[in-house]
Amino acid sequence: MSRFPMHADRLLPSEKDIHNEIKKTTPFQINNCNVTGTLENYEFDKGCQVRVVVLNTKRDFAIDFASFRNEDCVISGNYLLHGTMFTRLPNGTEFELTPKKANLVKSPPSRSHFQFSKGQQIHLFTYSLSESYLSRCLGEQVPASLAPFLDVKELNYQLLEFCPTADMRQLIEKVFACQFNGALRMLFIEGAMLQLIALKAKLFIEGETLAELNALPDWEAAQIKAAYKMLVSDLTCPPTLSELSCKVNLGERRLNEGFKKLFGDSAFGILRNERLESARRALERGDVPLKQISYRVGYRHTNNFIQAFTKYFGISPTKYKRSLNLDTPDG
Repeated sequence: MSRFPMHADRLLPSEKDIHNEIKKTTPFQINNCNVTGTLENYEFDKGCQVRVVVLNTKRDFAIDFASFRNEDCVISGNYLLHGTMFTRLPNGTEFELTPKKANLVKSPPSRSHFQFSKGQQIHLFTYSLSESYLSRCLGEQVPASLAPFLDVKELNYQLLEFCPTADMRQLIEKVFACQFNGALRMLFIEGAMLQLIALKAKLFIEGETLAELNALPDWEAAQIKAAYKMLVSDLTCPPTLSELSCKVNLGERRLNEGFKKLFGDSAFGILRNERLESARRALERGDVPLKQISYRVGYRHTNNFIQAFTKYFGISPTKYKRSLNLDTPDG
């Protein structure tokens, strides 16, 4: 499901010229009724292409276009530094990109569907590789989770989502801050792409090792799941970590570590995410004032809620509500 659902009656006609525009001389400036921005497309060899994209969206819009990747480049790595975008592949696979959700996708060059909401600044770094290129990069250090991506006989679509590490994010920030031009810029971007591949492989290898070492006993996993349900059942006044710890008979530190293993975040992080997701759903209903939403999800001060929402989704609550073409109640 898209974090920014866009209903059929709100979609703009597909922009068939986008495909050709992206292929033009890098960097290409775009300015139309939907977006302004810059598109850079670099081809380092037949098995390696990189795009650096900066867009400012003027309104909700959707585009369908055929991939401009080489036929051999069936593996794509996608990272968003700012903004949110939703994609649907021809086989029906759907995924969302956010600053906290990157992915690796294996699919043949094809026509895909993309959705954007207005009022966003999109900073997208994406690369496309052939199986042989990625195999040469990794050598013998191939994480088990990447094996299907490298198998040339594996023709099914593959999707692997993950949270970018701080090192990955800092590297992508350097790409968008880079002032180099010409050959030096290409060299810098190619180097960043190779470092991202290395960091991603390291992340997956370590994750697989930790999963084996840190597997939880069934009884403990059950207690942690019970604590999770209690934590998110009352967002206005949730139990503290100490209270949860007593209820499930696990130490606070052990419980918090269990949350990270099972749900990928600490108790505080899980609660924050649930609060903001609940707030997003309330905004989509369009009949609740912002101050009331803020209180319902546990924020006593609306300004703190606005800051947290904007940081998490890359768009303020007010702009998000406007992007849905809903009337905003006072408050």
